[in-house]
Amino acid sequence: MGWSFPTLRRTKHGVADDATEAVAADAREVRSIHEPVVAPNVIASRWRAGAAVASIALGIFLAREGWSPGAGLSLALAVCAGVLAIFVRGVALRVLLSLAMVMLGSGWYAVRVERVADNALGRVIVEEVAARSKREDALESTAPFGDGQLVTVEGVLLESPRVEGTDARGLQRFLGRGPVVRFSVATRRLVLDGGVLRDVSGVVRVRVDGGRVPSVSVGEAVRVSGVFVPPGAPVNPGETDRRLLWAQEGIEGTVRATGPDLVTIVESAAWMGAANAARGAFARARAAMHTRASRAIDAMMGENGASHVPGTSHDAASLVRALLIGDLGPGTDDLRETFTRLGLLHALTISGFHLAVMALVTLTMLRLTGDRGWVEPIVVAALVLMYAMIVPTDSPIVRSVLMVLLLLAAEAFGRRYDRLTMLAWIGVIVLLVRPLEFWSLGFQLTFGLTAMLYVVAPIVESRVLGPQVFGLAPDSIGAKDKLWRIVRTAGLVNASCWIASTPMVMFRTGLLSPIGILAGVVIGPIVAVVLWVGYVALLAGMVSPTLAAWLGVVVRPIAEGTLTLTAWFDRVPMGSMRMPPMSLAWAIVATALGVAFLRRGWWKRARGWMLVGVMGAWLSIEWMSAGLPRRVGTRVDMFAVGDGSCLLVRSGDDAILWDAGSLSAGVGARTLTRAVRSVGAWRVPTVVVTHPDLDHYGFLPELVEPLGVRTVVLGERFLTRARENSSGAEAHLIEQLREKRVAVRAVSAGDRLTLGSREVEFVSPAAGAPFVRDNEHSLVAAIVPRGATVDALSASRADVLLTGDISAEAINMLRRAQPALAPRVMELPHHGSADPASIEWVGAISPDVVLQSTGKRRANDPRWALVRSGRAWFCTALDGASWAEVDVDGSVRAGSLRGQSDQRSR
Repeated sequence: MGWSFPTLRRTKHGVADDATEAVAADAREVRSIHEPVVAPNVIASRWRAGAAVASIALGIFLAREGWSPGAGLSLALAVCAGVLAIFVRGVALRVLLSLAMVMLGSGWYAVRVERVADNALGRVIVEEVAARSKREDALESTAPFGDGQLVTVEGVLLESPRVEGTDARGLQRFLGRGPVVRFSVATRRLVLDGGVLRDVSGVVRVRVDGGRVPSVSVGEAVRVSGVFVPPGAPVNPGETDRRLLWAQEGIEGTVRATGPDLVTIVESAAWMGAANAARGAFARARAAMHTRASRAIDAMMGENGASHVPGTSHDAASLVRALLIGDLGPGTDDLRETFTRLGLLHALTISGFHLAVMALVTLTMLRLTGDRGWVEPIVVAALVLMYAMIVPTDSPIVRSVLMVLLLLAAEAFGRRYDRLTMLAWIGVIVLLVRPLEFWSLGFQLTFGLTAMLYVVAPIVESRVLGPQVFGLAPDSIGAKDKLWRIVRTAGLVNASCWIASTPMVMFRTGLLSPIGILAGVVIGPIVAVVLWVGYVALLAGMVSPTLAAWLGVVVRPIAEGTLTLTAWFDRVPMGSMRMPPMSLAWAIVATALGVAFLRRGWWKRARGWMLVGVMGAWLSIEWMSAGLPRRVGTRVDMFAVGDGSCLLVRSGDDAILWDAGSLSAGVGARTLTRAVRSVGAWRVPTVVVTHPDLDHYGFLPELVEPLGVRTVVLGERFLTRARENSSGAEAHLIEQLREKRVAVRAVSAGDRLTLGSREVEFVSPAAGAPFVRDNEHSLVAAIVPRGATVDALSASRADVLLTGDISAEAINMLRRAQPALAPRVMELPHHGSADPASIEWVGAISPDVVLQSTGKRRANDPRWALVRSGRAWFCTALDGASWAEVDVDGSVRAGSLRGQSDQRSR
């Protein structure tokens, strides 16, 4: 028996034998089976397209951050770099082309978002106000607007007036707000004093109070008189800057009319030329198509009056309406929240998924008549454009339409193309059309997940299920095996998308939805069936509503079943969880690791799970250090809620919410949820409601789930009001809290709550206080070091004093009971009402920082002038959300969202 020895030879990795090389060759062969071979020219095209979209995005980012030389110079530099690139090769060519794209993105952002036309309505109004008031500085400020400027504008009505606010839910219905009518107008003339006219441009959103629809039709020339209000700057952390979004869309602001009589038809508009007439005709055609589509859905779901179908819920109709025509009105809030928690919001909002299904339905119906070649993409493109006229023109539909149309164009011309390269160039086009899409989570997920589906998902499927063999005999694989592979493939694709998208979704929304993998596998196909049948019914119903009613027999039970399934998934314990804030750096690295984990098959290797452990440790460290710095004893964040009150009080890792309500329109629970998360908090287990006024607790029911509220602290007066009026807002709140399993605790003077290293000591009202007015019964509390009391702080000072809406009676009683009360930071009583007792008391206790939560009505009241002088004073109506910190050594810092800050030593 002979012996054989492996032959040793030197390689670039060292000395290896034949066996080692054979193993390496086998590994490369296995990898080639799972990873398709990509031609070098395709790889080069992908790099070019990827560099283009990255460069454009970088330019847009730099421009928004203020690192741009301006529109003109940026575009000029882009042209110069492009011209120079003609004469160079190699690295210099790549650098110059990248620079040209960066400058193009920067300049185009300035043109689309920052540059204001000379005849823009907002600019013209500022000029007119400046000329009238003879203040030259008015041209550089929006201050002359104040609460708004009375204007009269003429233009083309772009959409049918719609009534909103008729389905107020929860506590909002107790506010007594009436419905309003909303529509948009493309302005063409501004009517000045004496009938002088000035040509203007831009779109205004019109709001008509009272709920009565004006007697105007889409496409007509109309005249609107009301108060013009430009979009304001963000006033709360995490709030979207509407000025940028509206500038990108050409929206100048809002005109608020007090009644429908202020909206009239202009019989002979001198400005109604061919262009305006064409715009009006297009608006009429679009409105007519939307109306017919809406009526078809009403017939489909049995909501056309007397023909309502028993057993069909309004939620099912809302689901179908949202899926087919993107109608996500106020009545779909619960539906949106459920789909968001399950990670399925993309299925509810009109997106590429919907258009893909619609294109597939159309192609299937066309191919039943035979192979039509280039006719097929032409017909599908026409249908996509018609559909785009029906649904709202928001960002997701624009992205989807552009994507589908470009892909169809490539198909129609018979061009061979790489899908990933095409996707990148579509991303460039979308960013040029809407630069602000770069910051949109929808844009990031749409293009990121689509790219992953093109490249990563097939590799994952091949690694897990084995390579799929094509060209087999039709009967070689049974139906059961085919179905089982389809199900497993769907599960793998959903799991892959979930792994890749979860880090960014967690960073942006704070939601982790483990149940989303299974929910996507189960509900996704059902939604696709609803879309299949729904699109057929929609097309048929636009011809005859009777046909839609017949097909509704199929749609209705499927929609009801979808709602049942989503409700079941939503009730699964730990199916959806709110997570603490995390850094953008972690989200980016985790996303890259997730994609590599899938593409390289690292789930089979120890080092892959080691990297997962490293990311988990990184996240744990961030969460453990997410509380307030140790030097800070107490921090108060007062959010801007207009006429209302909402303060977040924190010490260490603990937090309470002091009131949560508003009387001002446009402020809601979502605003507060984002604001709380943006300042670094996420769980607020305790909410204190000072007294029974809706502007102090109106948002509370909607905050229970996102903030993890477990206990609500109330005063005795609140519970008395709830008992006295079982149909009132107070009783309704108590009932909702019990349904949500939130504990209710009554407190009075002398009671205490633990708050990190501090305690909340209630100092008013005393049990059984004889006050008549509800405001006097407001809970008043001092934030003091743990173990200390207000009486023991005569030699020092309380950190914070929270006052609610107390006035003369409660103030006088409190001064007698607590004569040594002297806080460093103080909530101004009753939003700053200039009560003489309040003015005298605040001046006497002399806090370092005063926080005033109010609308514009009470801002800068001259009766507070003497008290304001000499101390930091922050008003939410002027400064936006404001904050104050009291360190453990007694030093105080304070500031606001709009940049004002103050620092005082002990």
